[in-house]
This record gives sequence, C-alpha cells and structure tokens, in this order.
Amino acid sequence: MGVFIQKYQHLCLSACRSVVVLFVSLLVIDVFIVGAWFGIDNVAQRLENTSASKETRDEVVRDTITMIKDYPLTGTGGGTYDISFLRYRGDDISGFYNHAHNDYVQFMAEYGLVGMTLLSLLVLSCLFSALFAMRKRNHRLLKGMAFSSAMGILALLIHSMVDFNLQIPANAALFVVLLAVARVSLHLKLRHE
Repeated sequence: MGVFIQKYQHLCLSACRSVVVLFVSLLVIDVFIVGAWFGIDNVAQRLENTSASKETRDEVVRDTITMIKDYPLTGTGGGTYDISFLRYRGDDISGFYNHAHNDYVQFMAEYGLVGMTLLSLLVLSCLFSALFAMRKRNHRLLKGMAFSSAMGILALLIHSMVDFNLQIPANAALFVVLLAVARVSLHLKLRHE
C-alpha cells in the first residue's frame, strides 16, 4: 500500500509541476504578445487613465432598467436597444450606446420577462446537463466535453455581467456550440460505456 501511495504522490507532483509550467508559459507568452502588439506602456497608461468617474456604463444600466420598467413583459423587441435607449438616456451620458454593456439587462430590455425566462431555462437546462454528465458518464471524452462546456458556459455568463459579450456574433455562436456540447455530452450513446 505504501508503494502505491508513493507512486500516486509522485504522479500528482509531476502533474502539478506540468500545470504550473503550462500556466507560467501562457502568462509569459501573453505578456510578450501584448507587449509586442500594443506595447506594455500603452496598456499600463490606459489602465491608469481609466477611472469610475469617467465611465458611464453604470449610468447606461440605470437608464436601461428604467426602460425595462416600461416594457416588463415583452421588451422593446430584439435588436432595438440602440434606438429604444435614445429615449431613456440621461443627460449625464454623452455619446451613443448601442449596447447596455450588460447582456442580462439588455436581453431583459429587448425580450422582456417572457423572452428572458425562456432563454434562462434553455441555458440552465444545458448547464445542468453538463454537470449531470460529469457525474453520470463513465467515458473520459464525454466527461471532458461536459466539463469544458460547463466552464465555457460559466465563463461567458460571468463575462456577460459586465460587457455585451453575447451581442458579438462569434461569441454568440460559440455560446450556442457550448450549449449543444453540454447536451451531447449527456445524451450521446456509446457502445463502450
């Protein structure tokens, strides 16, 4: 039993070292690419110049919530945010906003409670399918697919709180693929399982 534990510890340590090396190399490569492409000084200066007093995203969300109160059930219609928001934009917001910089608020404004409920049920059912597949399935590939789709879905859901991530067609398509992979990982029939 002691030999087994030693081999297991050695395997875990070598795997942990590999993961650390992978993450450090990715960080170094990312810093190198960002530095070469944009210049580290430019990125640092932009971060220094960003302040809460100059940002108006929170005011946009505030005014969008006012719009939601006027159209709570059905919303203003898909793709109408930029035009509908003009009527609700406060005086403290300068510039044109074609997105709310919060997908949840924008979807609620455009599709209302009915549409948001349907979208939420779809996403949650796929996320639960992925979580259930990780627990139920025995095949390593299907478990990996379920884990990957669950992590991708969660990452996009988190990012959608602070940006208009799902308004970008490529990101929306990726999100739909992740939802499909979650379902496939649970329902795909294999001969060897």
